[in-house]
Amino acid sequence: ATASWAPKAPYKDNETTKYAVKMAIDDPESGEKIDVEMLFNYKTTKTTDKGFEGSFGWTHLLVGGAEQEDESFTTVLKPNGVLKSVDSPTYGEGMRRMFLPFYFSYPEKPIAIGGTWSCKDAPEEKVDGHTTNFEYTLVGPEDVKSKKAYKVTVKFGEDGPAPLKGDGTYWIGEDGRVLKFELNLTGWTVPVAPAVFTAKITGEIAP
Repeated sequence: ATASWAPKAPYKDNETTKYAVKMAIDDPESGEKIDVEMLFNYKTTKTTDKGFEGSFGWTHLLVGGAEQEDESFTTVLKPNGVLKSVDSPTYGEGMRRMFLPFYFSYPEKPIAIGGTWSCKDAPEEKVDGHTTNFEYTLVGPEDVKSKKAYKVTVKFGEDGPAPLKGDGTYWIGEDGRVLKFELNLTGWTVPVAPAVFTAKITGEIAP
């Protein structure tokens, strides 16, 4: 363990990172339970002083065992890795709200074990009537399949009507990439459905 931890957003031009993602989704209105699997991918196309331009999407998407179409969307990340915008004429601004928890917010200064940091939208960054507030805590070193990593917990929140709430855990590797994540979400807006769900989501970096 080190006295402080200072990872940087690991995104590099023309580099793609993929995650094998599983979701156990509950529809509070119908009571229906849905299992979802997909290969989630993010590609960086351009690095600037304002962040990272690129795209994300999914392949091999199974919803209740039924295969769905692949999709991809143009995105912008902030310098700290937060998902700033998603260009989706079909699904709208809610796509940013849906996928915000998939992106880790890197601290802007070194963090001691047990230390905390936050990620908040400014009022002018309101999306779909909401601003976000994520609070992170550095738990400490914890390996993932023999790879050295640091474990970080998070609490999710939104200001706005029918807000997202939840918590999660990320394991961050030595190169700054998320090796694994677990998310527990309520009030999770899914414009693709469209619906609002409760979900348990897990993801692990893929080769």
